[in-house]
Amino acid sequence: MVRSQASKWWQLSGFMGKVQRTLEYGGLGILNLEYMSWALQIRWLWLAKTDKERPWSGLEVPVHQNAKALFAIALHSHVGNGNDAYFWTDRWLFGCCIEHLAPNVYTLVPQRFHNRTVAAALHDQQWPSDLQGGLSMIGLFEYFQLWDII
Repeated sequence: MVRSQASKWWQLSGFMGKVQRTLEYGGLGILNLEYMSWALQIRWLWLAKTDKERPWSGLEVPVHQNAKALFAIALHSHVGNGNDAYFWTDRWLFGCCIEHLAPNVYTLVPQRFHNRTVAAALHDQQWPSDLQGGLSMIGLFEYFQLWDII
């Protein structure tokens, strides 16, 4: 069964209503499945960040964009030794992430470098080597500002 057919069957068969019923009426008590799935995905992101010993922590878990955004808003990283904060994606620099401070610079960073830690990126100034491609005039301005901040 294809995914769209399965979701249509799920909705038409009445299971959605039974799942969303309260416990007193024989349901599971889940008021909104979409929000509950986002909450579980945020928990996966949290566990992947805090507990590296989980068997799936190195895998790319498919997470909805809204769950990623909520996780990014809720998480504020303290650098410490720099081994637990990600250089490109965590909010470690003045409470912001580099994606928001320098969006034109961030667009040139390939996905494989998004999990580079702050310690690894700042060791011998490795972070500029993550950039692939050319910068526009605004991108150069953002790059020089980022260089001054870091």
